[in-house]
Amino acid sequence: MSKDADDEERDVTAELDLFYAPPHGGWTVDDLPAVARTTDRRFELLDGSIIVMSPQTVFHARVKRRLRDVLATQAPGGMDVELEMAVQITRKSAPEPDVLIYRDDYDDEEALISFEDVVLAVEIVSNESEERDRFTKAFRYAVAKIPYYWRIERYKDDDKRLRAEIHAYELDTSAGKYVPAAPPERERLVVDLGFPVEVDVKALYP
Repeated sequence: MSKDADDEERDVTAELDLFYAPPHGGWTVDDLPAVARTTDRRFELLDGSIIVMSPQTVFHARVKRRLRDVLATQAPGGMDVELEMAVQITRKSAPEPDVLIYRDDYDDEEALISFEDVVLAVEIVSNESEERDRFTKAFRYAVAKIPYYWRIERYKDDDKRLRAEIHAYELDTSAGKYVPAAPPERERLVVDLGFPVEVDVKALYP
């Protein structure tokens, strides 16, 4: 049955209430199942706020899919590589990395990955997520002591074609922050994540 204009207006109003009128004290991970039933949009929980994600670009979708496939062939037994799984850091923060490697000891129906099991979190920067990916989420991952964090930026090559550049970081546990694990890489990234990893960056896009 198709929705009439009043139904659609009520749906939009409900979403506006959801995203702009959080409960006193903010949203928590306990609220996520109810939030998911209220909207079809992709979202994540950061600092008690529901952050709605913009529709992804072709660049974003292709890079994360290809990177997942590359990492999946190199992750050792007991590790899994997934896209967009919520990682519970605190009761009020459960960001969704674009790609993550984690220790796979979860039931099929589980929707939250513990930060303690995450080895690598990857964020692909888009126009609307620049501040979150470069600063907010990187800080949260570091506080949670996730050992490795990659940020993927876009750039245009000499032929004006869009390309990917990986910024790979590892956690400096004494300082509690990420430091470069390698220079920003546009060709071939070779790093150690507790196991050797090699990524042909040029093959990620186009």
